[in-house]
Amino acid sequence: MSRESYVFNKVNIDGIIRGVAEVYDVKPDQIKGRGRTGIVAEARQIAMCLTWKALGGIDGCQSEAGRLFNRDHGTVRHALKVVSAKLTYHRPTQIRWRELVHLGVPEEHDHDYMI
Repeated sequence: MSRESYVFNKVNIDGIIRGVAEVYDVKPDQIKGRGRTGIVAEARQIAMCLTWKALGGIDGCQSEAGRLFNRDHGTVRHALKVVSAKLTYHRPTQIRWRELVHLGVPEEHDHDYMI
C-alpha cells in the first residue's frame, strides 16, 4: 500500500482522540476544544503528534493535522517540538506515548516509537 493511500484511507482521527482521552483520563471533546490546562494541553499535543505521524510524518502533513484539530500548522509544529523534548526526560509522558504510539503508526512501521 502506498503512503498516499494510507493517508486518505486509514487515518482515524476519532480513534486517536478516543485512545488519547482514555490514557489521559480526559473527555474527547476536551482534546478538540480550546482548554489549555496542563493535562488537556498535553493530551491534545500527543493527539496532534500521533495524527501527524499517521498522515505520513512529513512537513506537509502539519497543515492537515492542524486542520483536523481546528488549529494551524504552527500549533502542530509546536506540539511536535514540545512532545519530542518531553520524551527525552519526562517519564509519565514517555509511558503514555508508548501506550499510544501504535495509534499513529501504520502497521508496517509499528516499531517506530519516536516522533
